[in-house]
Amino acid sequence: MVKLYIALGLALVVTVVTAAVGLAKGVRLPTVLYRSAISLVGCALAAYLAAYLAEGYYRRRFGGIKPGRNKVDIISKDGIIDNDELLNPSHATPQFNPMDPESLEHVSVK
Repeated sequence: MVKLYIALGLALVVTVVTAAVGLAKGVRLPTVLYRSAISLVGCALAAYLAAYLAEGYYRRRFGGIKPGRNKVDIISKDGIIDNDELLNPSHATPQFNPMDPESLEHVSVK
């Protein structure tokens, strides 16, 4: 289905551009309609073929990759590092200190 959307989207863009250029150049209306129809059909087929070939290429190249979900267990303690600050508070990182007048003395501007 995605291939059809790609093909029709590209074909519509090309058709609008073809019609706009034809009308801007002062071409007769039947000629603009004929060229637009040819552009619509030709580009739709070409885009569908290109999308079909690209899909086949990517299926061959990345066919072994299966989309799946990773099971994430946030409740149990399995797999948590021993120096995690939640399990072992002695390894906790220093607390955040906001800027105050004492800490501004260490800031230099060049």
